[in-house]
Amino acid sequence: MPAVAVPSNSLPELPLAEGRLWCELIERRCGLHFPESQWRYLRRRLWERMALASISTYSQYYRVIAEGGRPEEWRSLLEDLLNPETSFFRHQPFFKALTRMLQDWRGGEPRRLWSAGCSTGEEAYSMAMTAAAAGAAAEVEGTDLNPRVLERARTGIFSARQLDAVPMAWKARFLKETAKPGEWQVAGNLRTQVKFETFQLLDSGTYPKREFDAIFCCNVLIYFSPAARQRAALGLLGRLKPGGYLFIAPGESAGLSMPGAELTRVESTQVWRRNV
Repeated sequence: MPAVAVPSNSLPELPLAEGRLWCELIERRCGLHFPESQWRYLRRRLWERMALASISTYSQYYRVIAEGGRPEEWRSLLEDLLNPETSFFRHQPFFKALTRMLQDWRGGEPRRLWSAGCSTGEEAYSMAMTAAAAGAAAEVEGTDLNPRVLERARTGIFSARQLDAVPMAWKARFLKETAKPGEWQVAGNLRTQVKFETFQLLDSGTYPKREFDAIFCCNVLIYFSPAARQRAALGLLGRLKPGGYLFIAPGESAGLSMPGAELTRVESTQVWRRNV
C-alpha cells in the first residue's frame, strides 16, 4: 500500500536520540545516509508509514522495524525512502562515451551492460538503444532495490513527457504508441534484451553473477555515506571484466580509492576503467 500524504505542520518532531537510532539502522541495512539536514524528509516518510500501520510513536515503529517481526513493513518503508527519480539519457556525456566504446567493441559476442539502481528502467533502456544504434549486440541488466519500480520497468511503458530526451529517430525506431493516448512502449525486440532483477548495492551476494563490459551507477551513491560509497564502488568494480568501464556520476567519484582501476577520459567525460 502506498504511503499517505501528511501535512508537514502535523508531523511530530523526531527527537535527536531517536533520529540517530533511525539513521544508524537504515544506513546499516542498506547504506542510505540521512544527515540532519534531511531529517524533515525522513520524518515525513516515517510518519506516513506509521499512519498506515496504526502506530503512534517513532520509538514504537522503530521496534517493529528493528526487531524484524514484520519484514514486509521494512520493505515498504525502504521503497518510500528511495528516490525513484530518473530519466532517459540522463547524463549525456556518459552515453556518448558508451557509444564510442560500443563502436570499438563491435563484432564477437554480445556486450554485457548493467544499470545498477535502474529505478523504472529509463537508464537500462537508454543503454539498450545506444547499443542498437551503434550496431553492437548487447545484453542489458537493470537492477534496483525497489521491486515496485522494477514492475513498472518491465512493462517498458512511458509517457510522452518521459521520452522528451529520446531523439525522434530513435523514438520511431525503438518505441511504439500504445492504445492509450500519449503513452509509448519500448518495442518488443529491444525490450527482450533488457532483464530486471532486485539487488542490494551493499550486498554483493545479490549482484548478477556474471561480469560486465560496462556498468552505470549514477545518482545512487550520492545518498550513501563515504564509507558505504567506497564499499559499493569496489563491489561494482569487482563485477567488471578486465578492461571494462564503470560509469559513476562525477560528484560521486570524489574521494574514492579504486585499486585495480584508473580514471580514463573517453569523449568528454571520465570513467573508471578496470586494469587488464
